Amino acid sequence: MPYFLCLSYPRRFLIIEPAALAPPLHLPCQQSLSSMLLTFRNLGVPIALTKTKGPCTTLEFMGIILDTVRMEARLPADKVERIEASLAPFSNEKVLHPQGTAIFYRDSKLCMQSYPPRETLSTAYD
Repeated sequence: MPYFLCLSYPRRFLIIEPAALAPPLHLPCQQSLSSMLLTFRNLGVPIALTKTKGPCTTLEFMGIILDTVRMEARLPADKVERIEASLAPFSNEKVLHPQGTAIFYRDSKLCMQSYPPRETLSTAYD
């Protein structure tokens, strides 16, 4: 059973809900998103509706693609291509020398960077 995702930028709120038992399957996620948006409006928290996505089963969140049908989290193709391109010059090497290690570290670090971490609600209230 797929899960449905909703995302709202620029605050980066992610909602994950299991599919409903009967159609429309995305209804629980839509209801959660509507509740969140209403709560934020009542609290005066600005939310850009043009940057709100979902419900859907696949979306990019903080630089990582979340796919609830395939149950995986993966890097976008452009990041994978950058990593592969940085490794290509060393594909025939049996030992990776310090220069190659430094290049790989730099490129993999760039690919892993997506957004600066922010305090989550769970850490804000602990």
